Amino acid sequence: MTRKVIGTALLMAVFWFTPAQAQSGIDAWMTKAVNAKKAGLFDESIDALNKVLSVNARHEKALILMGRNYGAKQKFKKAVVFLKRALEANPKSVASHRFLALSWINLRDLKKALKHAKKASDLGPKVWEAHHLLAEIQLGFGNTKAAIKAEKKAVKLNPKFAEGHLALSMAYRNLRKSKKALKHAKKAVKLAPKMLPPIMTLAGIYAEMRKMKKAVSTLKKAEKLSKHFPRGLETVAAAYTLLGAGKEAVSLYKDILKKNPKHSNAHAALANIYFLMRKLDLAASHASKARDIKPASPDPHKVLGMIAAAKNDCGGAETHLRKAIQFAPMAPDLRLALGGILARCNKLDAAAQELQAVVKVAPKSKGVRTPLCQIYRKLKRTTKQAISVCYAACAEVGLSKNECAIPK
Repeated sequence: MTRKVIGTALLMAVFWFTPAQAQSGIDAWMTKAVNAKKAGLFDESIDALNKVLSVNARHEKALILMGRNYGAKQKFKKAVVFLKRALEANPKSVASHRFLALSWINLRDLKKALKHAKKASDLGPKVWEAHHLLAEIQLGFGNTKAAIKAEKKAVKLNPKFAEGHLALSMAYRNLRKSKKALKHAKKAVKLAPKMLPPIMTLAGIYAEMRKMKKAVSTLKKAEKLSKHFPRGLETVAAAYTLLGAGKEAVSLYKDILKKNPKHSNAHAALANIYFLMRKLDLAASHASKARDIKPASPDPHKVLGMIAAAKNDCGGAETHLRKAIQFAPMAPDLRLALGGILARCNKLDAAAQELQAVVKVAPKSKGVRTPLCQIYRKLKRTTKQAISVCYAACAEVGLSKNECAIPK
């Protein structure tokens, strides 16, 4: 055999063998990368993927997985770089668009997130995850009907998807379609009986429908589910409070305090509940404990201020509420409470100042202009600002300018 023939044979062997060998190596590295990602070993997965990309820089699955790894590491800008490269390799990649949408959500660019979520939904009509993601983003934009349309597609493709039914329930709840909201909330609870959000949503819907017994009994299920999770118990206790189920809320907060006597939120919540029950000494005791545990929290000071006001202690009420405002200067409810107390204590100028601050901080808040107008009338303040506040207060209750009693 001549040297020429031998050389040709060797070249043929190289050209026939190398691609298969390379593919075998790529497959092995991809398997390693996938397994490392599943185990949470993101750096190890990235190392394996770098080897894949050194052989094939346009390997779509490697680029997508690289983006997902960086997403898991909270490095979303790097994730975007690799996912964009994956799209260059395959512009119709549903996964690339979907994970790009997730990355843009974390980078707080919802417009770009919506763009890629829509593309993923259009390109993957049978990919329920793409429809669900689009629905979540639409809901974030307040496009409730568009969110329902997308989520229906997700649930149709995956009828046992509890989060999809929960999202539909929340969307219908926003539209005040209680029956449809109830239907999907029940479905979500049935599919995920050990998941807290569907149960809490169901309880909320029952409360909105004024079915208070069912709301409380549903929260009982949530309570059993949350026994070993302090945050869950706190959520359920807060829900009991909102429903006016004071006894159940007190019982649950006491259980929380048995496990953690220095739980400041539980003490503050009990202080609020006892204040509403007119048990002022108990309220003061828990508010003081909450304040001592967490001195910079506004809630204990607010309750202590309200207790002082209930005892006609104007000075004490003002001191505590100003302390609360110091820790939460943008909270309109604190200034509204202080304004009301100052007005009762006949400190009208100071009261007007606090209520004016509420209008400035929360211009759309209702219920503040009426008491402010009453103060202006008592002070006989006839400035343009005072008159415009009174006109706005009258408009809130459906009175025309001619019917409105303005300061004179």
